[in-house]
Amino acid sequence: MYKGDKMRINGVLLFIMTIFYMSSIPFLLLRYYLHRNLSYHNVKDWRLTGTLLFLMSLLFLSYGGRYLDTPLGNGFTAMFFVCLVGGIYCKVRGRRATRRLGDRYDRYGVLLMQEKVTSISDLAAEVGGLNKQRVENDLLRMREHGLLPNFSIFGGRVQFHYPPANEPVYSQPVHTGYSQPDDQPWNEDEPEPGAVSMLLAAALQGVENGIKQMKEQKQRPLPQPMVVQCPGCGSGTLLQPGESRACPYCGSPLTYAQGK
Repeated sequence: MYKGDKMRINGVLLFIMTIFYMSSIPFLLLRYYLHRNLSYHNVKDWRLTGTLLFLMSLLFLSYGGRYLDTPLGNGFTAMFFVCLVGGIYCKVRGRRATRRLGDRYDRYGVLLMQEKVTSISDLAAEVGGLNKQRVENDLLRMREHGLLPNFSIFGGRVQFHYPPANEPVYSQPVHTGYSQPDDQPWNEDEPEPGAVSMLLAAALQGVENGIKQMKEQKQRPLPQPMVVQCPGCGSGTLLQPGESRACPYCGSPLTYAQGK
């Protein structure tokens, strides 16, 4: 389960173990296992593996220089090339995984906010057949970084929590006018019946105008969340109406108005 971007096994510890004991590989494999359902952590694992292999290639190169023209030196030289090629492969794969993760986040936003796909199974099928646990962890990380509005996952479905709309409430009673009994003499201090009718008509007209405005406000479409393309790196970020934030990939400023 996603519990933040903190890695399960610290990369600095693996660097130290590589330099002094060359024993970081079992712990690196354990880290891959612990991150098997965490996409963002997997990207970091590939990049860390590439860096560790580069470091090991330098160590093998230094060892090989001490035993030139010997079988042991030739073995160290071969290991140098193996680690160098492996490091390049891991770095390239980590870079590609970063782009794929950004594209997948964009796809999640479109499926959830525009196509209204809320089933975890359907989302997993739409993004390439990932397992449901990995999809849930992806969505939780997007919520943690503000890429999706607040939601919960219950019964294998995503349920969003929107604040209730603020609708005008008319709490003041509407007075319908003045009535005078027929057997009671008219008081000159009271308004005349014609004036009362005019006041009543004006009050009713005001009520009708208020009801008409309320209907127009309800029929008017509310601004919806929008995926804004970053001008710096081209990745998409879901923004709420009026929201401004920095791109989670390159830090470029993004505003809701850029997506219009």
